[in-house]
Amino acid sequence: MNIKKMAISAVLLIIGLPVVLVLMVLVSVSILDRTNGSIVSSGEKREYVLYVPHSSPRNNIWLRHNSWFEEEILTALRRRVSAVLAP
Repeated sequence: MNIKKMAISAVLLIIGLPVVLVLMVLVSVSILDRTNGSIVSSGEKREYVLYVPHSSPRNNIWLRHNSWFEEEILTALRRRVSAVLAP
């Protein structure tokens, strides 16, 4: 009987642990994935999320694997800044 209880406990642990870990990740992402503020533009309150990586070895690796960030986000940001700063 003791071996049967241990086997059931092991199966429950193997099944339950990934579920608990996924739930923890989902909760932490939902808590941390927030805007970093809001601005008023054209009389409308708008919220923005701005991720600006600094150049460290880890970020350079991330940028190499996520070329879309530089191609899409940074290009759009550069255009926007240029338009705002243009006389």
